[in-house]
Amino acid sequence: MAALAFSPDEEKAFFDTVLVILNGRCDAVKHPTLILVHKMVQAAPELFWKRNGALLAALTRILRTTGANDATWPVLVSVLSTLLPCP
Repeated sequence: MAALAFSPDEEKAFFDTVLVILNGRCDAVKHPTLILVHKMVQAAPELFWKRNGALLAALTRILRTTGANDATWPVLVSVLSTLLPCP
């Protein structure tokens, strides 16, 4: 199966949509979106996502406002641990 190729404008539009979902108030779509982001982060080159301050800011905000017993917690922690450097 060939990989899909997107223009830079299409990639930006997709990423902007993901950020709107993560920054929004609709919890019903936040968990599936976090799973999607997690898969994208794992598949992308290491430095591709680590330079994205908007994504880190959105995930950090969600982390601060999400309880550890929430269904999104394990995925959120996994995404952040992938993005943030180990000491």
